[in-house]
Amino acid sequence: MISDHQPTITIFKNLQPIKRCYTIKRISWEMFREDICKRQPAHYLENIDDIEKEASNLTNDLISSLEYATKSKSFTTKAPKPTEIPKILLDLIKLKRKLKRSLNNNYTEYRKKLYNLICRQVKNRIKLFRENKFNLEFQELQNFNQSESKHWKLINRLDESNDEQTNKEDIKLKNNQNIITNDEEEIVEIFGNHLRKIFTPDYGLTQLNSINLDQIN
Repeated sequence: MISDHQPTITIFKNLQPIKRCYTIKRISWEMFREDICKRQPAHYLENIDDIEKEASNLTNDLISSLEYATKSKSFTTKAPKPTEIPKILLDLIKLKRKLKRSLNNNYTEYRKKLYNLICRQVKNRIKLFRENKFNLEFQELQNFNQSESKHWKLINRLDESNDEQTNKEDIKLKNNQNIITNDEEEIVEIFGNHLRKIFTPDYGLTQLNSINLDQIN
């Protein structure tokens, strides 16, 4: 049977991935302590009016010091539910990416071993981080209150995390050095190169010419 279908290459240009904007706030309690200590009482408390006035001033001072010590940072990401990770893990991930670029530019066995070592460390630390986070969330559910919306949201997050873990598959391929890898970026690169070869003109004819017809029977 002969088909008239021909492979085509479709290129999408100027695609803009949907990114969400998030804002995180962090309070520096050291800055808060320093600022609140500078705000001394305006006068001595001698009567009820002084007490009420000082209570109002104290509330305003606390709010002002909190605002002073609070730093906000906005960022955009494609992740639907970004999670803050420890700085030590973030630095390790950056080191992994740096080694990956170095390995692509100049491949050596030593750099490959070093890169694999960092990959294992990143994988183990991420696993430990997720386990600790998971345990903390379960501990919080020990005081479950059905009227608290945050507890229901936590249950939904745990359920979604379980579904994602169940559907996740570990893909492994051999790279150009004939080494099995499960690095996502490397797998994407291997797949892209293979796909480009398939759609190269005369690729099928080249493959056919490479076959020894004497061995077919």
